Amino acid sequence: VSEAQHAQVRQLLQLGLPAILICHIPFFTPRLCESNLSITRREDAFLVGLPLEISSRLRFDPTLPPAEQWRNSAVLQRAQPSTLRFVTWLRQQPQLKAIFSGHCHHFFAEPFSSTAIQYVTGPGFLGEALEIEFR
Repeated sequence: VSEAQHAQVRQLLQLGLPAILICHIPFFTPRLCESNLSITRREDAFLVGLPLEISSRLRFDPTLPPAEQWRNSAVLQRAQPSTLRFVTWLRQQPQLKAIFSGHCHHFFAEPFSSTAIQYVTGPGFLGEALEIEFR
């Protein structure tokens, strides 16, 4: 998450309206992370804003050539400081009510913050979907 993206979300939330964030890759939450790590035999977490103490323990093959090191999960899933700042800030936003995401190929729901639940939806190619009704 870049500083410019953070500024855009900040501007929208300053309107004070209830907000829902829709993104492909889910944000880090403890139980979702543990679930993903279990599924991938502790090699990948597939989450945005993964704490560095977790990403540093992911799969890393030092035999990859330097131009291919980005393929290592420990490199690919290392969050940038701007992303970690955004996630910390987003958890404090009372207007945020839900996050809808996918990417992990299984259903999962977990509180993201004191006001928002993150919903991970199973894949459409398996015929899975999540129906949401706003009232």
